[in-house]
Amino acid sequence: MPIKVVEGSDENMKITQPVDVFIADKLFQLSSRSVPQRTTHRAYSEQFRGRTMVVFGGSSGIGSDVVEMAKGYGATVFSHSRSTTGTFLERREDVESALASAYEATGRIDHVVVTAGVLRTGPLADTDDEAIDEAIAVNYRGPVLVARAALKYLAETRGSMLLYTSSSYTMGRAGYSLYSSAKAAIVNLTQALADEWSAAGVRINCVNPERTATPMRTAAFGEEPAGTLLSSIQVASTSIDVLLSDLTGQTIDVRRLDPNSVDVRVMDRLAEDPTLARPPVSTKAVPR
Repeated sequence: MPIKVVEGSDENMKITQPVDVFIADKLFQLSSRSVPQRTTHRAYSEQFRGRTMVVFGGSSGIGSDVVEMAKGYGATVFSHSRSTTGTFLERREDVESALASAYEATGRIDHVVVTAGVLRTGPLADTDDEAIDEAIAVNYRGPVLVARAALKYLAETRGSMLLYTSSSYTMGRAGYSLYSSAKAAIVNLTQALADEWSAAGVRINCVNPERTATPMRTAAFGEEPAGTLLSSIQVASTSIDVLLSDLTGQTIDVRRLDPNSVDVRVMDRLAEDPTLARPPVSTKAVPR
């Protein structure tokens, strides 16, 4: 049997026992990739100019920052939410209408982003039917509906879709049963659709941010100590890079100490393009 020498890597794993296959599969599910970065405003503009993006959940938080950044780079962006356009992510007709109107207006859809979500905490036994239905509908069924409706448009442009999970997806915790399980489902959905969509040239990835300062988090936990959370614009900055990358089926971690998301990078980009600067988002409304 021929013997080969390969370059070493932290991701290399020797498969010698049947259980190793199971462990390797779990490690693959939890793996994340670094995201290629462009270095200048011009480089980003060349990728976004003439492109169309549809954002579900673009009224505040991460979604709002993604909208503003993409617009700043020259993309035509259609932002939808319950509060601004009356778009309910869990309604098939709302999703289809939002995508169709963007396509009719520009003749193309290159990127679809779903940041909308709801966070309800507490024991499952104390959660009423309405809250359960809403959590499942918005956090899981909604992205499924968007993915199904968006494929035909993204196939025309060989475009990309971006979903969002949470660090809680790796292990369910008491009080987060609905949220954690839905976020785990989003990761699996991303991996499955990357495989399904590969022949059409459509990419789909999932961003996994550390605890982030958003209106949804503030509504659930109140004000938290400064410096303990990611800023939403840091997550949006990495999201832009993921959308433009060749990656698919990946879960991209964003951490406060991650070089892809540090404040220096964001501030350099804002200094390069002042149009991306925006006032702080109100913390009173919960994004939907």
